[in-house]
Amino acid sequence: MPAPSGLYVDIVHSTTPNGELQPGQYFEWYNSGANPSCAVSNVGGWCAQSSYGPIAAGQSVQGSVLSGCANGMYSYACPCCLIGSPRVSVHKGTGGQ
Repeated sequence: MPAPSGLYVDIVHSTTPNGELQPGQYFEWYNSGANPSCAVSNVGGWCAQSSYGPIAAGQSVQGSVLSGCANGMYSYACPCCLIGSPRVSVHKGTGGQ
């Protein structure tokens, strides 16, 4: 399955190719790797759920940023991440959906 066309976080590479996340916004957690499944955790401080998945390779799961989230860099954890401390940017009013 190709990457989602809307806003998504590539959990393997810790990137948001289609723009930054915004408070209150929906997005997709996308597993771009070959790992059969990978869960995302430690996101309860900035996402609506504390974890997502497992997410099969080439698949995605919808997530959402908490509406009261402040601007900044937010971390997450996943066993298939290629970087040790993956992070994403949340910034109000910078694009996205």
